[in-house]
Amino acid sequence: MIGEIRVPHTIERLGKEARYKQIVSTLKETFHESGLVRSFLLITEHDLGKISLAFNLISPLRTESRDIVTQRGEHYVLYDPSTFDNWEDVGGPQEHMDLVMKGAGIVTRLIQEHLKPEEGAENQWQEKTIHEIKQINPYHAAAAGGLHDIGRELTHIFYSNDLMGGSILNKAGVRKDVQRVEPDERVMQVPEDQDMYEAIKKLPPEAVIIRIADEFSKRAPGTNRTLQLEDFSPVAQEAWGKRYTDRPSSGLASDNWFRRHIIRHNENAPRYFEALDKWCREATGKPLEYFVRRLSVSLVEFLPPLPIRSNQD
Repeated sequence: MIGEIRVPHTIERLGKEARYKQIVSTLKETFHESGLVRSFLLITEHDLGKISLAFNLISPLRTESRDIVTQRGEHYVLYDPSTFDNWEDVGGPQEHMDLVMKGAGIVTRLIQEHLKPEEGAENQWQEKTIHEIKQINPYHAAAAGGLHDIGRELTHIFYSNDLMGGSILNKAGVRKDVQRVEPDERVMQVPEDQDMYEAIKKLPPEAVIIRIADEFSKRAPGTNRTLQLEDFSPVAQEAWGKRYTDRPSSGLASDNWFRRHIIRHNENAPRYFEALDKWCREATGKPLEYFVRRLSVSLVEFLPPLPIRSNQD
């Protein structure tokens, strides 16, 4: 029952306790006894359908959700500038979540198809990584990809939504082996004097695959294609950072922390993608760009075309 769900104090202060309870309660009910919460069960395509159903049930655009999302009270001392009007629009948050769920499975299969032979491995790490990639269930990766942005259902505050999303998945009982491969901002905060590739190598191989799917299963703004490597230019990264820091601060400790560290996040982007590229080459002999292009072709059929604008618009 909703009343039995303990809400983190920060979420209460943000005025999101009822919405948090609604999301957790719905996920628990929808995922009950499924492979998403039972670690001894194999995650299947049927479970991905449960994730899609949950997305529909907790959509902030549903009448019962909208009433909770828009509630306000004078006792709330934190501020959340998040809006959800574009939630189901072309290029909106829900489209990205749907695409990552599909993309994670696609990337997993693509990499598995092009793995170097284990017997030809040049070192222990390469041999272990290739072996572990072979064992990945593409539906498991797809489930992790689909749930990676669940915190966006509650708030769009960057980094805060990751922490809140982790709390939601934990309270909903989502299995730990799904949670442990979700993207972690700490990778983007690797100090300049430390090797980014070493940080990527320490991640579970499935977590690296989820990262690739997350970055490139997203519509390039104003287009009918997904993002490509060239879209992550320093200029684009800096513009994204400025748009974020120009927004009013929420007062959340996690938001304040990210604002202080957003420069490192953006400056790390080039070497982050270089590390992902090296990881792909080590495991398969093919560059990151090969998989990004193949992913883009596969996702085209799931991209609704942009609305046609009349000359009067």
